[in-house]
Amino acid sequence: MNVLITRSVGFKANITVKSKRAGDQLETHVNIEKARKVLGYAPSTAPQEGLRKEVEWFKEKFYDRR
Repeated sequence: MNVLITRSVGFKANITVKSKRAGDQLETHVNIEKARKVLGYAPSTAPQEGLRKEVEWFKEKFYDRR
């Protein structure tokens, strides 16, 4: 994920990994199968493209105002 974000924003992030805290989620297993079955959800945007669009939106909203 860090590589994907770095590519999308156009510069290398300085990532600091800190010790885990009580209550931190240690792992996750994402599965959209229930959304497919119940809601008919079918994603049409690849994660890379969605992240690129998110970065562009953020730049327009917060950085292009200067």
